[in-house]
Amino acid sequence: MTRMISLKPEKGIPEMPMEISRYIKDMVVPGKLTVIFSEPTWAPPTDFFETANEYIIRMEIAGIKPEMMNILLENGKLFIKGRRERMQKFGKCSFKQMEINYGDFERTISIDGAVETSSIRASYDKGFLEIILPKAKKSKPRVISVEISL
Repeated sequence: MTRMISLKPEKGIPEMPMEISRYIKDMVVPGKLTVIFSEPTWAPPTDFFETANEYIIRMEIAGIKPEMMNILLENGKLFIKGRRERMQKFGKCSFKQMEINYGDFERTISIDGAVETSSIRASYDKGFLEIILPKAKKSKPRVISVEISL
């Protein structure tokens, strides 16, 4: 349902917040549309490459504690999720520039080959998460002879 609100400029700017407030109040009445405001997720810079024997993922996630990360390999997809907490060490301040992402992050990477799941390794060093997924050994073709019984 689309609803148009008309703001009456002749009433002046102070009336606008009341009009918007009334509109939002109408939206959160039980049985009607509810609006949920949440912090958006961000995606850390990630390199994904392949060697003859393994897949390697390197992700730049400085300032994130390893216990704040969750890594899951399921159905050929690697899910990496976590959270970087906002640092409060400067107390009350006003930002002049802000480029570092905070809050929840997530990346999903498709792995197009079989992986030896029992040998997956993950390490975190100097702000980089590195995940190594060894490729599963391919079985070699084998000629099968058929025995004839008389």
